[in-house]
Amino acid sequence: MKGLAEELAENAGKPAEWGWEQFTKDISLGRLSESEDVAKIIGFLAGSDSDYITGQTIIVDGGMVFH
Repeated sequence: MKGLAEELAENAGKPAEWGWEQFTKDISLGRLSESEDVAKIIGFLAGSDSDYITGQTIIVDGGMVFH
């Protein structure tokens, strides 16, 4: 099964690398997220260091929200 980046590139008649560039160009950190990125914030929120945090939205998107 093709990934979204590969399908985007194929539909545009471009190489697969172009598709990945389209997905990552608006991410400040320049890469897609990995499961570890999300797991770290879950671990923090589940631990005692976050005891005084309530009702917050924490966006784990590598800075994409700034674009």
